Amino acid sequence: MEAFPALRRHIESQHTTGPDLVKRIGARISQLIDMNCYVGIRHSQGLPVHGQSTKRRAVTQKKLAKPRAQHFNYVMKKIHQRKIKKVLAEPAKKASH
Repeated sequence: MEAFPALRRHIESQHTTGPDLVKRIGARISQLIDMNCYVGIRHSQGLPVHGQSTKRRAVTQKKLAKPRAQHFNYVMKKIHQRKIKKVLAEPAKKASH
């Protein structure tokens, strides 16, 4: 029993685990999507990233791709709308000064 806490402390001191790992991976994927690189595009579309064939395989990935892509497009559309509102509001602020 004493070996497990020591092992846990060793692993947690040497490696990222738990929620921190999830945040780190999510941040890396978001960075790839923002860079608009091939891997980021595949992530945003919910398709296989590592060169797997999608003609006959990747059924689960493609099945999940549509909801992921719809959510991603929804989020990006909201961000774009906010940017447009901000740009349209700036000239009105300048004109009032």
